[in-house]
Amino acid sequence: MNRASLALLYLVLMSHSAVTPFAIGKFLFTPLTRPAGRERFTASLSIRRGQGSQTQDSVYTFKPEFANRDSALAYAAQQGREWLHGKARLA
Repeated sequence: MNRASLALLYLVLMSHSAVTPFAIGKFLFTPLTRPAGRERFTASLSIRRGQGSQTQDSVYTFKPEFANRDSALAYAAQQGREWLHGKARLA
């Protein structure tokens, strides 16, 4: 199994909810959520660039917790858009 396949498998296993990925330029963004306990959710964002053996996929998990999945997904998507436009720095 190659690195890109492992990254995708990780995303599938770790997420309980995902929205349709969206592409902007050469980047593919996939917002994700997972339960954080006590009816709370965390937001994550996968940013993929490249194709085939040149694929690079980074997954970022954010600290805020949300009361529902939709809010967490919206937050992750917004962070991706802000990162793309240089308004946010992901660490």
